[in-house]
This record gives sequence, C-alpha cells and structure tokens, in this order.
Amino acid sequence: AEKLQATTYPFVAFIALQPRRNSSSSSRPSSHPPPVLTVLSRHQGTPSGPTSASTLTNHLTTQVLPRVTPFLARIHAQNAARERDRLLRSEQDAAFRATAERDRARVESRMAAEREAAERARAQEAEAELERQHQLRLEKLKQTRISWRRFNRRVLASHLEPLVSGSLRIAIRLPA
Repeated sequence: AEKLQATTYPFVAFIALQPRRNSSSSSRPSSHPPPVLTVLSRHQGTPSGPTSASTLTNHLTTQVLPRVTPFLARIHAQNAARERDRLLRSEQDAAFRATAERDRARVESRMAAEREAAERARAQEAEAELERQHQLRLEKLKQTRISWRRFNRRVLASHLEPLVSGSLRIAIRLPA
C-alpha cells in the first residue's frame, strides 16, 4: 500500500512491465535493459465513481491496453525469436553430432579394414616363409642324397677290383 500510495479504499492500480527509460549515463546504448514493473494508473474512491466497473473497463480498453500491448508483443516476439534460435542451434548440434558419429564410424571401419588387410598380409608372409623353409629342407635333403650317393660311389668304387676278363659287373641303383 505504501509503494502504490493507496490512501483511500477501494483502490485499483494497473501495473505492467514497461521498458526502462533511457538514461544519458547508459554505457551500452545498443543493449536492451530488462523491463521494469511500472504503475500505469491508480484509481481510488467510491465504487460508483472512479472505481466503478464501467469506468475501469473504459480506462483499461482505451488507455492501459494500447500503452502495454506493443511492448508485451515485442517481448513475446523476442522470446519467440530466442526459442527459434535455440531450436535451430539444437538441430544444428544434433546434425553435427550425427555427422561426427558417421565420420567416427567411417574411420573405425577404415581402420578395421586396414587391420584386417595387415593381418592377411602377415598371414600370407608367414605362409610364404613356411613354404620357403619347406623348400629349403627339401633342397637340403636332395643335396644330402646326392652327396651320399657320390660318397658311396667313391667308397664302393675304391673297393672294387679291376674288371678281369670273364668277370661280372653288378650295378645297384637306389631309388631317388
């Protein structure tokens, strides 16, 4: 009652959000200061006089609403614009996350394919190495057989007596 300066009852006051008045000492003239709650009009007295229903209705429709509606519409439009911006940012963030997830999946699949290719290459190299070792063993075995035959031929040939006429020569061939 003290802030509204109500001295007589019944008392009716119309209050609404209004833009803050510009002061010359404002350091940021482009920014919109927050609105303040402002007393638009006060009515006090008898119910048949200034506080009657018809007087209040007439005052409300002709003076209060035209004064308040543009500012409230502007605040509503600003809130709607902020909400649209927020929705747009959230959609962009979701699209960015989805793209990042697709990129991550693509990189992981490429890395997995590279790992599989490297594993196949290692397996082929190991198989080739085993084959090479097997071929070396076969070659060594073949050389050993050849050496053994040469050795046996030399040793057996040195023990043979020179052929005499009428003698018989026997040749023994071992399988390779």
